[in-house]
Amino acid sequence: MKLTIFGATGGTGRLLVGQALDAGHHVTAVVRDPSRLTIDHPALDTVVADVFDSSSLESTLDGRDAALSALGPHGRKDTSDICSAAIGAILDAMERPGSAGWLR
Repeated sequence: MKLTIFGATGGTGRLLVGQALDAGHHVTAVVRDPSRLTIDHPALDTVVADVFDSSSLESTLDGRDAALSALGPHGRKDTSDICSAAIGAILDAMERPGSAGWLR
């Protein structure tokens, strides 16, 4: 499968990327800082994108079989709305015609 993984540089995201690659999947890791993703694998593509900007996410979803999110706050005291805001942008990108029409 061709997978897109959001939040690929966090603790959970790195584990998810590693497990997906070990299972034989092709992974597109969506990151803010590519230097934080230290995994090197021929089936791994790293894409820098803003998870709050749906237009920057369209290309990360095109031609993919599934999208997974490992986005989350930075610790228990983080009160940001990263999950809801980012998922909203991801869903918007999925609805756009160039994104393989995921939600149509």
